[in-house]
Amino acid sequence: MSTTAIHKRLMRYREAAGLTLTAHQLRHSFANDLVTAEVPVTSIQKLLGHAWLMTTQTYVAANDSQVRADYEAAAR
Repeated sequence: MSTTAIHKRLMRYREAAGLTLTAHQLRHSFANDLVTAEVPVTSIQKLLGHAWLMTTQTYVAANDSQVRADYEAAAR
């Protein structure tokens, strides 16, 4: 399936559901879920198709548990 076909299908589904959702948001959620499940970063890199590990590391850094706890405490 081409990326164009995937995009068109996603557009159709999100309109039917009344959502504003992008393929990038789904990809980002997928990566975050893998990090939260403590999947090795090299496996996440392969699943996302990243050529450079540094690209994948941004998801790991964004899911730092202390940073998340600090943010949640400040948001209350």
